[in-house]
Amino acid sequence: MVKDLMLIYVINLNTSPEERLIPSPCTCRSVACIAGLHLPDEAYIPGHSDVEVSAATGYVIQVLSLLSRIYDFPYQYRMLFWGSKSTIKNPVNEEIHHLYGLTRKRENQEGIFLLNKNLAQLRWSFGLTTKKFGKTLFNLQDLLLHIVNER
Repeated sequence: MVKDLMLIYVINLNTSPEERLIPSPCTCRSVACIAGLHLPDEAYIPGHSDVEVSAATGYVIQVLSLLSRIYDFPYQYRMLFWGSKSTIKNPVNEEIHHLYGLTRKRENQEGIFLLNKNLAQLRWSFGLTTKKFGKTLFNLQDLLLHIVNER
């Protein structure tokens, strides 16, 4: 089932500009994409297309949500999948962070941080450490490959 997820949500860590669904200028050293949409590393999100980053983040939320269902895994931070309008909730202060609209810079950064914490938590449950914390697609692809190769 995880192999099927990898075929649907193809992650490419070195995409050429021509292969992206939404061509736009980017200063990233490596262009990481999920299903053809660029999701830069956490530190480089400002300056990128709101639409592309929001949609790519929605795909990441959907993959993590499906993995949660497959493995009956509860995340620390509740994610609500609404496509490119997905959100994540911090149970400590009950704040809901939107993972779209990069104009809300602080709220968006906190949401992406919590998303990466959920990803690190899931990786830990499979015996993987997360050394490159803000590299969302790198860490997600590494986890998926680990799960598929473990079987």
